[in-house]
Amino acid sequence: RSPPLVDLRAEAPQWQVELPPSSMPNDGRGRFRRMRPPAEDRQFPLSYHPVFLDDVILVSSRTQKEGRDEIRAFDLATGKPAWGLTDPVILTSQVNGRSLRTSRYELGVARYTMTVHENKLFARLGSPVTSSVADFSARNGPGDYLVCLDMASQGKELWRVPSGEKWAFEGSPVCDGRNVYVAMRRSDVRPQAHIACLDADTGREKWRRLVCGAETPGHGRRSERTCNLLTLHNETLYFNTNLGAVAAVSTRDGHMKWITLYD
Repeated sequence: RSPPLVDLRAEAPQWQVELPPSSMPNDGRGRFRRMRPPAEDRQFPLSYHPVFLDDVILVSSRTQKEGRDEIRAFDLATGKPAWGLTDPVILTSQVNGRSLRTSRYELGVARYTMTVHENKLFARLGSPVTSSVADFSARNGPGDYLVCLDMASQGKELWRVPSGEKWAFEGSPVCDGRNVYVAMRRSDVRPQAHIACLDADTGREKWRRLVCGAETPGHGRRSERTCNLLTLHNETLYFNTNLGAVAAVSTRDGHMKWITLYD
């Protein structure tokens, strides 16, 4: 929710900034070519999902060539770097100091999501790959991570948690003040969907719950980029896994309240 930024009757926006290009990977031929997301331009997919806090607009991105993660902060009214800074980038990071380039033949689109709760910003950064071929983890190690920034201190990093070998965070978490909850994907013979609970102040994991496992369109021959986000209401997490199951899980201990399957 945001105050209006643009008069839709005007011919030009009030301000605009250029972000790193994001494109769909080469999905090969045959049936993989039919899996491109609908209503998206191949060269300009809907990868960016800005959030705002007070008078600051925040956006996460990844430079594909260098494999570098960046979070930018802009003044809501002018589009200039926030807090009078000369550079809008408040976080730049490269996992293990290395590029994490991904294969040309992948399914799905990278989505750069973030969550704001009070004065904390939570973001999922790193490689966009969430389901990978068997040797991906062995070759590249942890490729993605969650980060928490203190926006009261102009983006000071409070903690960072890697997903771990054969694991991936699917997107940004939701937060209830005490904990953050995030969807996770485990690469196995059949990819698995999990929910994890982390302490909001330290990033320490409190519990992790398996929801389901299923075959995916990649069939273990193509790496995949997924972004399945949780919905939080009162003390219940709702999770559409996109693996054939929708589940409701308790925030207290990860207890499965109910799960339903669909074709």
